[in-house]
Amino acid sequence: MKTVILHFLLLISLVSTAQNEQPVEIIYGHKDGLAMTFLMYTPTANIKSRAIINIISGNWVSGYEDALSQNKVADVYTKNGYTVFNVMHGSQPRYNITEAIADIKRQ
Repeated sequence: MKTVILHFLLLISLVSTAQNEQPVEIIYGHKDGLAMTFLMYTPTANIKSRAIINIISGNWVSGYEDALSQNKVADVYTKNGYTVFNVMHGSQPRYNITEAIADIKRQ
């Protein structure tokens, strides 16, 4: 898990701090020929060296629309200088809970 967090923090240092009206979608792995992604929101001012990792999951289901529905939450954090990652994992019924956990812990 520490390796995943370090990868996220490395991405922060590589990303421009220009204002993002839309989040940046980044691929963090592949599974069964599908891309596993997270949405990254970057701060526009008062930039801190900290990030929020938000796991998008409800009843072990995760998806792009669910991640976008968190825009207002991400906006609160980015306005306070934090980078936010909305991480999506493989979902039921195709993938079980153990696989979703493994997706989140992916290195």
